[in-house]
Parts: sequence; C-alpha cells; structure tokens
Amino acid sequence: MTDAQRHMFANKLSELPEMGRYSQGTESYPQFAVRIAEMLQDPEKIKELSPYLKKVGYTPSNKKDTVNG
Repeated sequence: MTDAQRHMFANKLSELPEMGRYSQGTESYPQFAVRIAEMLQDPEKIKELSPYLKKVGYTPSNKKDTVNG
C-alpha cells in the first residue's frame, strides 16, 4: 500500500461507524484518520482491519500488500 493509498483509505475508515471501537476519546475524524494511517503501516493491523478496508474499496494488488503492507 502506498502512502497516498494509506491516507486515502484511512480517511474513509475514520468515518465508518464500525471503526468507533478503535477511536480514542474525543478525537476528531481527521485526528482519527492520521492515527489509522499510522496503523496501516503495520502488517498485523492491515490484517486486522482487512474487513473494513474491503468495505471501503481496498483490494490488495498482490500478496505483498496483504503480508508486508
């Protein structure tokens, strides 16, 4: 996942009601999106967030995207 993709999908994810469980306190959507973008640098977090990523239109282009971020 490129940096541009990471930030684009983080913005989309920040507005999903299901992502509320990852939200911290009273952070705004933009603040939440920045934190999600950081999470998307971790391959384990990408796996964890995979169902939500698919929901907002992300499809890995190859195995590397799924395994190595």
